[in-house]
Amino acid sequence: QITYSSPNLIIYRSLNQTYTSTAEKEPPILHKSFFGLVSGGISGVLGNPSDLLLIRSVKDPQYKNVFQTAMQIYTTYGAREFTKGVAPTAIRSAIFNAVRLPVYTESKRHLNEVFPTYTGSISTHFAAASSGALIGIIASNPIDVVKSKIQGSSSEKRMGDAFRQIYTQSGIGGFYKGFVPSLLKSGPHSVISFVLIDQLSLYFSGKELI
Repeated sequence: QITYSSPNLIIYRSLNQTYTSTAEKEPPILHKSFFGLVSGGISGVLGNPSDLLLIRSVKDPQYKNVFQTAMQIYTTYGAREFTKGVAPTAIRSAIFNAVRLPVYTESKRHLNEVFPTYTGSISTHFAAASSGALIGIIASNPIDVVKSKIQGSSSEKRMGDAFRQIYTQSGIGGFYKGFVPSLLKSGPHSVISFVLIDQLSLYFSGKELI
């Protein structure tokens, strides 16, 4: 999360603040989506090596821990192997954050207007974060399946080849394989992260961070 979530939120917030200070108004949702696309793409590139290690560690039982996995990959394939799947990882992260971040902020704004007494509450942050995470996972799951297939393979595999293989073997439904595990993994993480970040920011600074 150090290599993925932290840069993602820092870049997204910086872009929002820059727009707000320059235009003197809140960014429209399309601008927020673009900011999420940029922050997600950059953080996806930065987080690719750790993502690769996770997938290989889970897939191959011979690896006892992440350090052994890293050493084995480096010894067998070299440093370049850690960039494997970087394109689909960056695209998946870009799509995921282009959806979940603006949905979260816009959902908060809408809920605050409809239920003003709950402004800044945990329930508001929870509901908004849940909406953002769910829609983001629905939008990004197809590329997540492609990414996992590429990173989990010991052979060189292109994105186009992976797409065709998944579609040929399983049809459109193949791109939503593992949707429930993905929802159970990324959903709670997004919700807990957003709720904690905004609640702590409100407590210490009096305003929300995201």
